[in-house]
Amino acid sequence: MAMFISTPEPIFYNSAPVFSHFLPTVYLEVEEGVTSPYLEVAVSSQTGLSYRWGVWISQINCKDQSTIEAPPGCFQYFTESTGEIKSFSYDDGTYYVDQHYRICIATSRNTCSVTFSAQPQEFMIEKYGNIDEVPYDRSGMSSLYCVRDYLRIPDGAADGGAHSSSHDRYCGGHLASTHGASAPSPVTSRVTSRVFVVEFHAGIPHKFVAKAHGPGFKVTFQNNPLSTT
Repeated sequence: MAMFISTPEPIFYNSAPVFSHFLPTVYLEVEEGVTSPYLEVAVSSQTGLSYRWGVWISQINCKDQSTIEAPPGCFQYFTESTGEIKSFSYDDGTYYVDQHYRICIATSRNTCSVTFSAQPQEFMIEKYGNIDEVPYDRSGMSSLYCVRDYLRIPDGAADGGAHSSSHDRYCGGHLASTHGASAPSPVTSRVTSRVFVVEFHAGIPHKFVAKAHGPGFKVTFQNNPLSTT
């Protein structure tokens, strides 16, 4: 099943016009100056497959100070201190190509860092190069190996970069704070503003490798407060 959303006027959705499965935090921003009061939703499906769908819509008055209005450029917006982030079509076992969007997390005033983690079998983003030494099912990091497809966590490290080097790009078969790991480990990033931004990028592959291209990611996040000791 796929869902297409369009309006007569420009709509902001960060290169992801098709959605699949349940996504509770998709945020669409209709540009200013819209003359039509309608937003069209079209659902397509394949014969012989069972499906069901529903849409919960919240309209936001951008002139008011709303607690659920996303910052500019955010395609998904999480306002809780903990939560789960899933890539589109994660439950289908593979992620969409040609996707580039931002995932925003609201941080409280006393938040100093955000920690991301993924369980085994819940993270697989195609890694580039060094297959013999570091297979597809090992963790990948940095722009050297996470070239086309990656989850961008700014300045991520095992300890938030306090005593270890940090990286921005994560891919491969595990989300881990070291390259080539055979098991996942938490990645922590320091917070420098009230909105923490994660990005997902997936280009168009020259050759599709099924075992390396899926399911995408299911990542939990946790806001960490300043130490009181």
